[in-house]
Amino acid sequence: MPAGMSCASGLLEVVQRFPKTLLFLYWVNAFLESFPMLALVDWLNNYLAMPLSTQAQFYAFVFIPFYFKPLYALLANYIGAQGRFSGRSRAIVLQACGLLAAVGFLTIPLIDTIAGAFAVYFFISGFNACAELMLGSYLMVSSTSDII
Repeated sequence: MPAGMSCASGLLEVVQRFPKTLLFLYWVNAFLESFPMLALVDWLNNYLAMPLSTQAQFYAFVFIPFYFKPLYALLANYIGAQGRFSGRSRAIVLQACGLLAAVGFLTIPLIDTIAGAFAVYFFISGFNACAELMLGSYLMVSSTSDII
């Protein structure tokens, strides 16, 4: 950090360099992961009558796709032009993940079994985790500079 520059001003300068679209996409991704949980709790409790002990297992199970982020990175790298992970390949993977997660959310009203709930939400979580990785990789690229 250059002399005379505080940590807060250095951090502010880095944040100001972030593309506003990236910050908006982070907000959208966080919203899409947290807001449906309100309806999900009602769906699990009232519609499926899932016991609380099973709900604990449900939340642990649907978090598993977040452990596979290195595999998503390999897949995105494969999709990228000539094996390079470019902004274009990030955008393609991010759009595909958003579309497939939306398809998963649209299938929720068709599910009437506890096993089906496990399956569809595992599917949704996988694409949410991949989208989170794409946003994180772009954040890393956009935040690197000589200030950090």
